[in-house]
Parts: sequence; C-alpha cells; structure tokens
Amino acid sequence: MGAWERFAARVRAKIHHREIEMFTRSGWVLGLGIVVCCCVLGFYRASDAAQRTPSTPKPPFASAVEQRMETNKELKAIRELLKEQNRLIAEQNEMFRSALPSGASAKKR
Repeated sequence: MGAWERFAARVRAKIHHREIEMFTRSGWVLGLGIVVCCCVLGFYRASDAAQRTPSTPKPPFASAVEQRMETNKELKAIRELLKEQNRLIAEQNEMFRSALPSGASAKKR
C-alpha cells in the first residue's frame, strides 16, 4: 500500500467519521424537537371559552333584589357576631374588675 492509498484511506475514514457524527447530531436535534412538540401538544386542550354555552345562560349580573337580600342576611349575621363579642368583652371586664384590688377599681370610676 502506497503513501497515496494510505492518505486516501485516512481521508475517507475522517469523512465517514464526520458523516456519522453529523448524522448523530442531527438525530439528537430531531429527537429533541419531536419531544418538545409532543410536550407542547400534550398541554393542549379545549379551553372553557371554546365550549358551548348552556341552553339557559346566566345573566351577567345578579338581580338587585337578590343582592339586597343577601346583604341583609350577612348584616344580620354580623350583628349577631358583634352582640356575642360585646357579651364576651363585658364578661372579661367583670372578671378583670373582680381580680383587681378594691382601691384600683374605685380610681377608674
């Protein structure tokens, strides 16, 4: 085997090695691209906006009468809670006054 043949064989081997390397790189890039596309498409689903509206759509705003009734109900509940809180505070004050010496409670009044 002459020098020229050895040189040609070496060049062919390098070219073959580069072709394989390039094919491997493009294979990895292609594979990664497929994985990314599958992940993106995996997150896709029909949104709520794309669904059909029900046969009897709800009005965009509640009626004023319903709102007033609900507000009155909540205010009554708040009033009851305030009564309970005031009762507890009054009990706590009585307990505190009974624990103080007699001279200290007279100063306050």
